[in-house]
Amino acid sequence: MKFIHKNTQNEPPSLEDCRTTPGSNFDICNKYDMRIALIEEQGNVCAYCNQRINNETDEKGKQKMKIEHWEPRNSTNEMQWNNLLGVCLGNQGSPSKIQHCDTKKGNTPIQISPLNQSFLSQIKYRGSGEIYSKNENLNNDLNETLNLNFPLLVNQRKAVLNSIRINIKQTFRNRKVTIAFLNAEIKRWEERSNGKFNPFCDIAVFYLNNKLRQI
Repeated sequence: MKFIHKNTQNEPPSLEDCRTTPGSNFDICNKYDMRIALIEEQGNVCAYCNQRINNETDEKGKQKMKIEHWEPRNSTNEMQWNNLLGVCLGNQGSPSKIQHCDTKKGNTPIQISPLNQSFLSQIKYRGSGEIYSKNENLNNDLNETLNLNFPLLVNQRKAVLNSIRINIKQTFRNRKVTIAFLNAEIKRWEERSNGKFNPFCDIAVFYLNNKLRQI
């Protein structure tokens, strides 16, 4: 899970117009504008699992992402920009046990938030690709409510780690990896390219920072 810097300047004007129009609600707001703004704010990655999201539709015209209310939607927060996140579909329409992210979460309140650095600093990753926290409540959010250790997500995170390990091995062979190399790699994974973050950049940065601390 990657930190998202919410900025009211990123709010689409159409959402503000909808919010200030008497009798309006979230359902009648311009979702296209919101999706575009959220994608740009988040660098094209899901607010929870960090896989790629975009504003495209499938062959049936169904959106490939959706808009999530971090705090369960009510009449007070439903049109507040700071409560809206762009998320993947999370296997929507599938059995609950293989759903993840907002689709799994539904209206269940959670503590973990991609908007809160202090909570995100308590997230860790194993070499297997699993995500966890030593904080019991946060760990429950990650594992149960959001199901972020759904096997497909774990395998995708592990694939990112494997690609980094292979890159280090091929670059240094039998030599010791350098601080300069690790810092450059951390910067590459932390920054956007053409406005987009790399999918699962969070586990890459976590792993590389651990490598750096071991030098």
